Parts: sequence; structure tokens; C-alpha cells
Amino acid sequence: MSFQVAYVPIGVGTFHLESAQDQFEKSVAMLKGLNADCTVPEKMLLTIGDLDAYLDTLNPDLIVLQNITFANEKVTIKSALNEASAESVHRLAAELAEK
Repeated sequence: MSFQVAYVPIGVGTFHLESAQDQFEKSVAMLKGLNADCTVPEKMLLTIGDLDAYLDTLNPDLIVLQNITFANEKVTIKSALNEASAESVHRLAAELAEK
């Protein structure tokens, strides 16, 4: 059984994107250094559409959520309530309860 770690860098496009891109690249490098199999998006997730499309590809055991550009509450809530995320949290809680 593999343990999927997923990086979810959320934000909005109105922030200083050069700074955000730098932080995104540093975060990807750090996470890949810790776990080479960590799932990361090709780019920062700056729209609800990008976020939905990326989250639809995941079934993670652990989500690393980074508010990379001070995302507003709509983006943050959407991430937190995503079905894949909730499923993973419940599955992990059940597995931990069995141990």
C-alpha cells in the first residue's frame, strides 16, 4: 500500500506572482526532497477551475495545503471541503483508529 502525499498550492492571481512562483518552486523542491513520490501540480492553483481539475486527480492520504498568495475564503473553503480531501481524511482516521 502506497501513501500518497499531495501538495495543494492555492491562491489568487492578484498577488505578486513572481514572489508566489518563487515560493511555489521552493515548496515543490522541498516536498520532493522529503518524498520523491509527492504529487504536485504543474503550476500554482489560482482559480477554482484549476483547483477542481487538480483535486479530481487525487486520492491522497495527506494533503499539504499552502495558501501561497493569501487566497480568499472561497478558495480555502473549496479546498477544505473537496470530496477527495474529505474521503482521505476519513480513511486515514479509520486506519489510525484500527492501530
